[in-house]
Amino acid sequence: MIPRIKIVQESLGSSFGEGATITSPTNINNCKIGNKVTISPFCNIYGCEIEDDVFIGPFTEIQAGVKVGRGSRIQSHSFVASGAEIGEDCFWGHGAISCNDKHPKANNKNWKCEKLIIGNSVSIGSGAILFPVLVGDGAVIGAGAVVLRDVEAGATVVGNPARKVFKNVPGYLARSMTATLKG
Repeated sequence: MIPRIKIVQESLGSSFGEGATITSPTNINNCKIGNKVTISPFCNIYGCEIEDDVFIGPFTEIQAGVKVGRGSRIQSHSFVASGAEIGEDCFWGHGAISCNDKHPKANNKNWKCEKLIIGNSVSIGSGAILFPVLVGDGAVIGAGAVVLRDVEAGATVVGNPARKVFKNVPGYLARSMTATLKG
């Protein structure tokens, strides 16, 4: 059985908030970990900031410069590349991947990290691939979607390349259900 370790002191250049739970083996270096954060085993997390009440599933890598907002959940087998900012209360599905370069080359002396910015309350389906884009608050990224362009707030996108299939207009669902019930 893998032991669960409560971390309350600084270790390997990292700081850990109250009630942070790290399950070994996990590699954490130079990170700021908030209160009540849970990090599952076999993670590689370095140079990032994880806010309060975040869950990180097993076999996940989070690179330097990443910020994960309060209350977010990153599921297992995920990869979050440098340059990503994940908002509050987001869901990152199993095996979802972010990229920080739209045109990678093996030997690029002029390479610079491009940013992926994810708003609050965004849901990202399993196996999605997100390139450097802006994803608005409340957006939904379908499982397996390849996101090459910005996603507006409240939109649902699916496919490869991802395309908008639905826009969540405030009150739409309540109005459509009332109309259906009146029938």
